[in-house]
Amino acid sequence: MRINGYSVGLALAAVALAYGSRRRAQGTTLANVQSFTALPNVGIENLTPATLDWLRLWATAAIQAGIPVTVTSGKRDARRQAKAMIAKVDRGEDLHALYRDDEQIADLLNGPRTVERWTETIERYAAMGRGVSNHLSGRAADVRSRDWTPEQLRAAAALATKMGAKRAIIESDHLHIEVGR
Repeated sequence: MRINGYSVGLALAAVALAYGSRRRAQGTTLANVQSFTALPNVGIENLTPATLDWLRLWATAAIQAGIPVTVTSGKRDARRQAKAMIAKVDRGEDLHALYRDDEQIADLLNGPRTVERWTETIERYAAMGRGVSNHLSGRAADVRSRDWTPEQLRAAAALATKMGAKRAIIESDHLHIEVGR
C-alpha cells in the first residue's frame, strides 16, 4: 500500500528492524524514532511504558508513510472517561458499538446523564476488574484523524493492527488504538 508516494510496508519494515535492534541492544533509547505531536494534558506520560514505546514506533511508521500523528488522548481517570463518553452520546454515537461491556453501558445509559453519576459507575465497574476503556489503565491512545484522507485512515488502522495493536477503532474524529501491554 502506498500513501503520498511512501510504501507503508517499507516504513513498517524499517521500524521493525529498528525495534528488533532496540530489543537486542539494552539501554538503547528511542531517540532515533520520529516524534509525534501530543496535545497538552492528554496523559501521554502516564501510558504504560510498553504502550508508549509501541505508540512511538507506530507513529514513526505512520509519519514515514505520510500520515501526520497528533495524539489527543492517553491515560484518563474515570471522570475524564465519563466526560468523553457523555460527549459521544451527545454526538449521537452508539456506546454499545464502541465498548464491549454491554451491561456497564446499559447501566450508564439507564440513569441520569451526569458526570458525577457516570464517574461513580465507571469507578465501580473498574473496581470489579471491568474497566470500560483501556484509557483507564494507560493502554490506549486516541490519534486525531479529522485531517486524514479515507485512505490514510484505513492505512493507519491497518498499520496499527499489523504492528500488534489489540484493536484499532475508527471513530468519528479519531483513531482509537488499544495496545493491551
